[in-house]
Amino acid sequence: MSETRWRGNWWRLDKSDERQSGTLFHADDGSLRLELIGGFGYTEWRRTEHGMTGSLGDPRFPILLGQCGNEPFTLLDSIASNTRTVSLFPDDVGEQTLTATRGLRGIRLARPDEPIFDAVHLELEYLLGWAGQTTMQGELVMEEGRWTGEQTVRTKPVEDLTASHGDVIFTLSMPFTNLRFDLEPHTGHRVISGREWAELKLAFANPVSLDGFNRLTTALADLMTLCAHAPAGALKRIFTYTTSDAHPAAAEIGTAELMSQQVHQPGRPARDVAMVEYLFTLKDVAFDVVVPAWMELYERAEAALHPLFGFKYGSQGYVQHRLLSVASAAEALHRSLHARRSKLSFRNRLLRLADIPDAEAVQTLVPAVEQWADLLVRARNVVAHADGAPIENAELVRWAGLCHALAEVTYALVSIVLLAELGLSAEVQRRAATNQDFMVAAKNYAEAVAAGPK
Repeated sequence: MSETRWRGNWWRLDKSDERQSGTLFHADDGSLRLELIGGFGYTEWRRTEHGMTGSLGDPRFPILLGQCGNEPFTLLDSIASNTRTVSLFPDDVGEQTLTATRGLRGIRLARPDEPIFDAVHLELEYLLGWAGQTTMQGELVMEEGRWTGEQTVRTKPVEDLTASHGDVIFTLSMPFTNLRFDLEPHTGHRVISGREWAELKLAFANPVSLDGFNRLTTALADLMTLCAHAPAGALKRIFTYTTSDAHPAAAEIGTAELMSQQVHQPGRPARDVAMVEYLFTLKDVAFDVVVPAWMELYERAEAALHPLFGFKYGSQGYVQHRLLSVASAAEALHRSLHARRSKLSFRNRLLRLADIPDAEAVQTLVPAVEQWADLLVRARNVVAHADGAPIENAELVRWAGLCHALAEVTYALVSIVLLAELGLSAEVQRRAATNQDFMVAAKNYAEAVAAGPK
């Protein structure tokens, strides 16, 4: 695992004159580690009749500030994981290691909830494929089915797409670089290269705090998770703010990069990303239609969507936990969409949920909806109450297989429900239901039902 590091001086917000030298490490997994020469004491002192008495206090520091070269830093929610003192005095710290939950490179905040940021620029996994457009075009010249050796490559900008929801303006753009012609004398190769990517900008009418963006970022990453049927995270999160006396920057508009671990940390994909089957892309629906629809749905059904996408982010969890997650998500989703029907049973909520999407799409996944609902109710109850599971080994194996298949096919069905709620056409829903992963889930479910247990 590689790390990026910055050396500089670090201090507490209320003690800027007590600066410590140290190095900040930012690892590929998003974790932040600060190694100090010296450190911050956290002894709590109190006066008694015998004088001053000290005891170990809270080793957490809400804000630490830093300066590394010309770059300011803010570390949020740091905790001292290792502190070495050099004398009997507990605050005489010689070395200290701290871990931070989040860090900002490019700004020093006075408090975590300070409303300072005007916009954020996001790069998300799978965003480029979901955008369904490109600035790059290539052509081969063919004669009688054979390449003549002639080819052309060119780039052409595409228009930005915009949408709005509440006081947020969303802009999807497709930046790209100049084509480069590089000669490698030692290898005798000449290489032509270029790069494009998709970027989302979220702009607010009034400045907001860091936490004000977090929910939006999570919602958009979850949208990519739904569409790509794979866990998605943020590749880059760059915030912009207007320069002021409190927050000086080199330019009129300052930038700050957020560094932190995520629920899903972007990295090496588990499968070939070129083979991703999107449930839908912007070729199926307009950007200014689907983004507001998704944000509204997310606000209504957030309690259901967290466990649902947790099913994808934690794909290696126990079968029982995954089944409970997706069953809870299905029930909570119907409750969110139809709050007035508060007295419906879990089974009836499942049946009503299955009525929402296109019937043909549902039949592709679960041909017998009532049987699916009965099996999911029973499985949920058995797992939740740890009572009623088969005891005999062969039956237990079949039962575990059924629970796994139920969880997978229910996730697929709930995904189609979300597409219907977003206003995607019946044709798109049917195509999504035949996604290769969903078809595998449907096949495994059918085989598990046929095998029992009864």
